[in-house]
Parts: sequence; structure tokens; C-alpha cells
Amino acid sequence: MAQQWITPAGSLGNLLFGVPASIQLESFDNTHSGATAIWAISGANTLPTGLTLSPTGLLSGTPVRPTND
Repeated sequence: MAQQWITPAGSLGNLLFGVPASIQLESFDNTHSGATAIWAISGANTLPTGLTLSPTGLLSGTPVRPTND
């Protein structure tokens, strides 16, 4: 069976501009292989300015309100 990662659906809650956030994302391997997920933003998707996603699934930082130049 090919390894498949499942991330439960749900909300991250409300992230507010200027307010620090720290959210640990979780997933599980339904093949029970003991492997560890590596988190990343896929394709051309991006996070809001001020937030980062670590390979261990920690979404953290302080969202910055976009400015119009």
C-alpha cells in the first residue's frame, strides 16, 4: 500500500493582524509505517506576510496587514 497522509479538516481559528500566532499542524500516516510528515506550502501558494511554516508543521509568526503602495 502506498503511503498516504491524512490531515483532518478543520479551522485554524481567527488569525489577527499584529497578533502573534503559533499553531501546531498534525497529520497521521494511515499505513502505520512510522514515517514522519514534512510540511510545506505546495505550488504557487503562499502564507500571509509574517507567517512561516516549519517542516515539522509549526505555523507561526505575526501576520502583517498588506499595504497598498
